[in-house]
This record gives sequence, structure tokens and C-alpha cells, in this order.
Amino acid sequence: MLTADLVRATVRKEMVLPRWVDPTKEPVMTLAERVVGVFADAVGRQVASIREALADIEAEHPEPLLVKGFAKLVWDGAELATVAAITPTDARRAVFAAARAAWPVRPGGGEGFTARETVMAEVAGTLGVTVAELEASLFADRGEEQRVTSIKPLAAVELANKYNMALAQACLLRAREARIEFKSLDNKRLRAILRAVKFHRLIARATHDGDTLRLWMDGPLSLHHQTGRYGLQLAQMLPAIARTESWSLEADVVWHRGAKKGVPAVFRLSQDSPIGERVAHDPRRDAGVWRSPEEQLLRQAMETLKTPWTLEEGLEVFDLGGRDVLTPDFRLVHPDGRQAFVEIIWTWRQRNVEQRLALLKTYAPPGLIVAWARRGGVEGAIAELDIEGSYGFKGVISAKELIRRAELVAVTGATTAKAAKDRDPKRRSRKKPTD
Repeated sequence: MLTADLVRATVRKEMVLPRWVDPTKEPVMTLAERVVGVFADAVGRQVASIREALADIEAEHPEPLLVKGFAKLVWDGAELATVAAITPTDARRAVFAAARAAWPVRPGGGEGFTARETVMAEVAGTLGVTVAELEASLFADRGEEQRVTSIKPLAAVELANKYNMALAQACLLRAREARIEFKSLDNKRLRAILRAVKFHRLIARATHDGDTLRLWMDGPLSLHHQTGRYGLQLAQMLPAIARTESWSLEADVVWHRGAKKGVPAVFRLSQDSPIGERVAHDPRRDAGVWRSPEEQLLRQAMETLKTPWTLEEGLEVFDLGGRDVLTPDFRLVHPDGRQAFVEIIWTWRQRNVEQRLALLKTYAPPGLIVAWARRGGVEGAIAELDIEGSYGFKGVISAKELIRRAELVAVTGATTAKAAKDRDPKRRSRKKPTD
């Protein structure tokens, strides 16, 4: 992802206008190929030597910021390590101690000075390495002296597409709110999108009308803490959004660069935006189907318990009075037909969680268990609304506690389906009035 200083965009008439690159243009592809070429033999090389080669390209190119942006995205796929004959801290400790004992020291010696070469030779002999190995080890742990141990290969066209996506993500880092609309969604894609929201632990509400899903998501600047982390999570949601057929996004942002610094503006994207070729749906690429470490531990705990209850993926989508949507994270199923749904709440703002819980209390299906993170700042709202089946956890979600609550609130599948229909606001509006 691009850092704020690498964003190429302007604000005009209160609109954020990113300076996209066009992968079909020869100058763009030539630059991308040159940058990719610098990293072609990067494995084993020092960071400094690669940066020097990139600096030469920056000096020649009319848009050095674009060169730096391309390079940043390739660097993101590189692994760096300290490569040295001896530990750099040990090397420095030995050399500095020897230099202090032989002080004063300077290169070549003379006029009452000890030659630096003499000190280095003595230390190298003591440590059992060559002078060249000792020299290379002295500062091998410093950033510029580290070496590339592996790097993810990128084709030039991939780099150009990746740049446009990263540019859009960087613009979202300064959002106050993002509004997204999806059309022509089937239930499978609908669940994938909503799970991606949960996976990234975003503060959001949703409405579902036919094949249209609308999301309202708080941006990082709407929070008072952990804004950087939350902004990154919002930006990382964008690839999941872009994998859908028909969508549009509008975000209120506070611009943070140049003469327009601090000015509120609007940032818009859609399926027609050049943020990379749309990828066909692949469940393995949907972040929403991955599970957090806490949820993975819950699955493992359920497998070791001697219980008739089984933990399954939540597949249902429940409308909450036309004002939000519920997609439970899990479903607990008993052989006798009873089932309970598990909704996990992570970090939310007090106002948002109060609204969400009020909707759950009124419209949620029977058999719902609300598992909430005690570190998420929602305890007051949970206690005040007295949600039946609620369960607060610290770090680890207890499988035994979920089963205990499932025994209290679980209902049969038929009961859940009937309750969902009865609570459907559209269904109620179609009922004829009775005499």
C-alpha cells in the first residue's frame, strides 16, 4: 500500500481526483518494466545498492513520485534479513572495546595514532573471521546494509494495476465515512462481502433490498483511537469490494496534502474505476472466509469437546427491520434439530453498538448468542439492553460457554424460519388489515 507521501492525487471542486496510471500506455509500461528490472536479481543484494539503482531512475524520470510508488509496491513483497559472519552487536562491541584500548585511532595511524587497520586485524583474528567479514558485519543489521532474501515476482502490468489499487486504498485512509452500494448480488457474494466487513472488524451497518446491498462504514477519522490501524483495515477491504460485478463507493475524506490540507472532499470509485482488473469470484481470495486466531481456537476447542453440538459456518442472512443486516458468524447445531446462531462483536463505538444491539433485540432471529469482546468497549451497551444469550469474552471465546448459552436459547430450524418471515417488514406491510 502507498504511504501518504506517495499519493498522487489532487482536490478539485471538493472532489479527490487520483492520478491513475494506464497500463496500456507505453511510457507507463516502460517505467514499470524498468522498476521491476531493478529487482530482477535482488536476492542476495544489499538494500543500498537497489536504492541507488532506483534513485538513478528517479533522477531521469519527470515523475519521481511515481517511480517511488512503483518501487514501494515491489518492496512490499520483499523479505529482508541481516547477513553477517558474526552478530553485528558482537562485532561492534569487540571493535569499540579494542579501539578504546588503543585510543587514539584513525585510518592509516601516524603521529601518535593507532592505525584503524591494525585494530580491525586484531579483532578479526580474535573473533576468527577475516577483516572483510568483520567490516561487513559491523553494521549489517542497519536498514541499508540488510540483504534481500526473497521477493515476490511482479510483471509490469501487474505492478501498474497494483499501483492503481494502492492509490485508491491510500485515499481511503483519510475517510470519515464510506458508503458502498452493490447490485446484482447473489446470496453467496452477499455473505462474502458482509463477512469481509466482519473480518476487517469495521464499524458498519447494512440494508438489503432484493439483490442490492448498501453499506455505511465509519472511516478512521471518525474514531478517537487506533485510527491508523482502522484506516488500514478499511483500505484492505477494497479488493473484496472490487471483486463484485456492480458496485459504487463514495467516501467523505479530509485531504491531507498541499494547499488543500484539512479540506473536506469526496472520493468516488465504482466498477469502472481503473483499480486493477476485476477478479472472478474465488472463495479462497475472500478475506471474509478467513477466520481470526480467536475463531480458529474456538473451532479447535469444539472439536475436542465431547458434545452433540457441532459448530458450522453461518450461512444465513437476516434482515433487521430494513435498517441493517445480520449474518451470524457461526451456527451451533444439535442432532435433535435445535440450532443457535453466534454473532461476534469486536471493537465498536458506543453509539454504533447501541444502535446495532437495539436492532438485534427487536429483529434478531430466535436462538441468537451475542459474543462480545470485553476489550471492545461495548460492555455498557450490552448490560443496559440485557441481550438474552449474550456472552463477554477476554481474548479466547469459550466453547463451553457458547454451548451453555445454546442450551438456553436454541430453537428448531422451523421456528427460526417462521420468526424471520414474521419479522420481515416487507411481508408485514403486505398483510391485509383485519376487521
